[in-house]
Amino acid sequence: MSKSREGWNPYLLGGLSGLLMVWSLYYTGKYFGASTS
Repeated sequence: MSKSREGWNPYLLGGLSGLLMVWSLYYTGKYFGASTS
């Protein structure tokens, strides 16, 4: 049971970090875009 859990854990972490990176990039881009204009 723990073996299968260890298998999807890295994928879950990668997906979460990727999503967070994309969201932060979009959020900062939107923020800076509104700040400069």
